[in-house]
Amino acid sequence: MRSLSCEEISVAFVIQSRSDIPAKIMEYQLAI
Repeated sequence: MRSLSCEEISVAFVIQSRSDIPAKIMEYQLAI
């Protein structure tokens, strides 16, 4: 897995803040 850029990390935090389901974060990371 390649390292995430600052922008991608920021997007991940936004998604996490809008969802109570941790699985959503995993799906996002795996989709990259």
